[in-house]
Amino acid sequence: MGYSSISPTPERDRGREPMIRFPFLRHQREGFTEPERPFPSEARAMSEARIPAWLEEPRWFCSLIGAASAQPVAVFDATDCDKVGEPSGILRLRLEPRFRYSPVARVLNADGREEGIIRPEGFIPGASYAMRRDGELVWTLSVRSIVRRRHVLRLAHGNTWTFHTPFFSTRLTGEVQGDRRLIGGVGPGISVWRMAIERGRDTLDLLAAVAFLHRQWNHF
Repeated sequence: MGYSSISPTPERDRGREPMIRFPFLRHQREGFTEPERPFPSEARAMSEARIPAWLEEPRWFCSLIGAASAQPVAVFDATDCDKVGEPSGILRLRLEPRFRYSPVARVLNADGREEGIIRPEGFIPGASYAMRRDGELVWTLSVRSIVRRRHVLRLAHGNTWTFHTPFFSTRLTGEVQGDRRLIGGVGPGISVWRMAIERGRDTLDLLAAVAFLHRQWNHF
């Protein structure tokens, strides 16, 4: 697939690191630096008492959109790396779309074995998608805002997630029953998402949904 040749940093971004820093994490990772634009006021005002305990030792991931014409996506587990991205870490999965703006994508694990297929769902184009494995529903992902910032992921055998993708910001969040279980951001360049996820929730199915969100967000 050639992901080792992916260069997620566009030429205009070289020489600087416009990446996300999570000011409430006690243990920072190289590659997460101050953003060019500050977080919204509610994030800056987050008190120590409200910081989830899982953020002390999260799982770290990097989603990279490839340079190939079909824009495949690779997700790397960078938990045991000093730097998150570029790419670094262990390959967890790949999304292989048929062509650049195809709404259909194969989900492949690190060994290249197909784990499912993501296709449009419902009658309204671009509003809902579903991943199926051997014909069985794995999850559905629905857009819940006009500006395509809010999305709801319903796992067939798990929780329901609410994602807020970046919109006039660089922030990415994922919540389960109102509690944030994923926190991330964009950069360098829109082809890179970096994120921290609560341990135990970083399943291949969840990562496939986040990678698909990344690709769809990149198109809009």
